[in-house]
Amino acid sequence: MKKDLLRAELKKRNQRMTAQREYVLRFFLEAETDHLSADEVYQKVQGRKFRISKATVYRTIELLVEIGLLRKIIFRDGVVRYEPV
Repeated sequence: MKKDLLRAELKKRNQRMTAQREYVLRFFLEAETDHLSADEVYQKVQGRKFRISKATVYRTIELLVEIGLLRKIIFRDGVVRYEPV
């Protein structure tokens, strides 16, 4: 499962699995659309279970790309969007 892969990779990096990281990953995996920008994710997760900063969303997305759980795509409109791998 992708959550286990994230947890293992974080452990290698001496980082913790936070609720925010888990939530952003789960959001991508359960999203109705495949391609989301970081801003779209931030707007949609606001006001849910807990507060999450825009910086945390961006850093978590970049981490998920580094680990290989998300793919970064630059669309013709110049907007960077992400999709689960």
